[in-house]
Formats: sequence, structure tokens, C-alpha cells
Amino acid sequence: MDETRVSRETERGAALVLAVLVVAVLLLTGLTFLSLGRAQLHLGASRRDSLAALDLADAGIDVALAQLRTDPQWRGPLSDPLRGYTVTVSDLDNGLLSVRSSASAGGIARAVSATVHVGLPSMYRRVLVSGGDFTFPNSFSIDGDVQANSNATLSGVGSVDGKVLVSGQFSTEWGSIDPPPTVGAPPVPLNPFPSLTGTPLFGPTVDLGNLPLKGQVYTINGDVTLLAPPSRGRRSPGVQGNAVIWVDGKVHLAGDLVDKQAGRPEDPNLLAIMASGDITVDGAVVDGVLQSRGTISFTHPSLRSIYGGLYANAITYRSARLPLRYDRRLGSSPPAPLPRGAELVSWREGGGPQ
Repeated sequence: MDETRVSRETERGAALVLAVLVVAVLLLTGLTFLSLGRAQLHLGASRRDSLAALDLADAGIDVALAQLRTDPQWRGPLSDPLRGYTVTVSDLDNGLLSVRSSASAGGIARAVSATVHVGLPSMYRRVLVSGGDFTFPNSFSIDGDVQANSNATLSGVGSVDGKVLVSGQFSTEWGSIDPPPTVGAPPVPLNPFPSLTGTPLFGPTVDLGNLPLKGQVYTINGDVTLLAPPSRGRRSPGVQGNAVIWVDGKVHLAGDLVDKQAGRPEDPNLLAIMASGDITVDGAVVDGVLQSRGTISFTHPSLRSIYGGLYANAITYRSARLPLRYDRRLGSSPPAPLPRGAELVSWREGGGPQ
């Protein structure tokens, strides 16, 4: 009997020890999960605050870009106590700015640095931009960069004193080009057609020889024929001036658009014709900038030179037996009224100027 009682008490003691161990293990497991949960909550809150601070710093960059597009001379600083960001701007070289925005949330600070180009939009830093497919003429000599936002086809022989940038595919029917094109280049944005205000012109026909061209902006509502003064080579008076003609419609450019100053980079005289519709050019010489939402078509059988730049969704040539020349880099001598702006070049998280 005594042995049985001792055996039962021993079993009860072992069960009690086991129960205490189980409770201890459960308690330790619970404390571990509680600690992990608190750590996860802390990490989640830190990540939330970090992302919030980054979003606020990004907002500072966006506000600074908007300010620079309104006023390219603006250089900050900028702060928003409500959102908590602070923006500083400093000049770099070649029209570039370093824009730095910092912000904090929940005690966590984040910063964003961006490089911004101020001046003519990147489209105007090329002498020819085609939004669609582009076919090089039979013979050409181009001074400046060329961009095709889609495919490009070579069907002749020529040279480019600059870059040939093709976003799509490049094919050769015959001929050669030097230097070889860069295929897969990022497309350059064709800027939205600017809504310019200026002196209105009326009538289906406008004689450019009768217009003063000294930095004005002229607007035409509807299709128009622009008459160029008679051309007798570079000795003719031609068109001399620096102006923008804004046409909400189609344009027919009749005659040679000659500016006897066009080949001289030190002289900023250059005419810009912008149209919401197609531009048809019936002349052998074009000195100026042509920009269209549609197509720029050259119909003269002896087109021989273009000083300026071409920007359109499509550019076509009826015949090009003589070399085409694009002999002016707009980056150094653009028409004054052309719209300036601010474009984001690069962006990165972190500290100071790039």
C-alpha cells in the first residue's frame, strides 16, 4: 500500500514538473511572438514613414520643376512647412541645374536629387525630329543630330555631323551613312503644340516680305498660304528677322524662304513657322524652323538646302536630287520667341548635386 501511494505521488510530481515546463515553453513562445510582432510593427511604421518622407521629397522636386517651367530664372530656395519639404537649386554647366529636395516623416529623413535642363526643350536640340518613320533622301549632308522616334530607312548616301538616333529599327535599302546610327535610342518628346498669343494676321494669303520680323509672334486662325519674297540667291533681300508665325491650320509655303543671314551662327535671325496642321513647302531653299503636328512635305523637285530645323510626326520629300543641308544648331542660335522650359534629365535618391 505504501509503495502504491509513493508511486502515485511520484507520478503527480512528474506531471506537475511537466506542466510547469509546458507552461514555461508556451509563455516563452508567446513572449517571442509578442516581441516579433512589436518589431514588425516598428519596422512597418518605419517603412511607412520612410515612404512618406520620400513622397514628400518627390513633391518638392515636382513643385520646383513647375516653378522653373514658369520662370526659368528661378533658383529657389523653396520650403513648405505644411508638407515639410525643403528645396534648394544650384547651377551646373551647359544649362543644367541641380535640384535637391529633402523631407521627413515620423523622424525619418529622405532626400531626392535631380538634374534639370533649363532652356529650349530637347526637341529643339536636334535639327530634325520625326515622330514616325523617316526615310533619308537620296543624297544628304546634315549638320546636327537627327532623331526618328520610330523606324528609319536609308536609301542613299550621305553624312551626318552629329548623331543619328533611331528608336525603332534601322534598315538600309542601299547606300551608307557615317556615323552609324544608334538603334534603340529613347524617343525625344515632340513638344505639345504651344498655345502662343501675338499679333493676329488675316486672309488666305500672307506676304512674308511685308511683315516686320523683330521678335514678334504672329497668329493665324485657319489655313494659309505664306508667300516668300522672290529669291535671287544670297544677294536678295529675302526674309530677315527673328519671329514666330503660329498657324492653327494648314500652311502652304510658296517660294524660297531665304534669310541671307542664316548661314552665320553669330546672327540669331531665324524664322519659325508652327502649324497645327500639315506644312507643304514649295521652294528650293528654306531658312527657318518648321514645326507641325502633322506632316511636313517638300514638293519642289530641286530642294537643295534647309538652314534651321524640322519637327513633325512625318517628313516627306517628293524629290531630292541635290544634297539637303541642315546647317544651324538651334541650341546656339534659336529664334527668341521659341518656348523655353525645364526638363528632368535624371533623378536619384540621396544627397547633394550630381
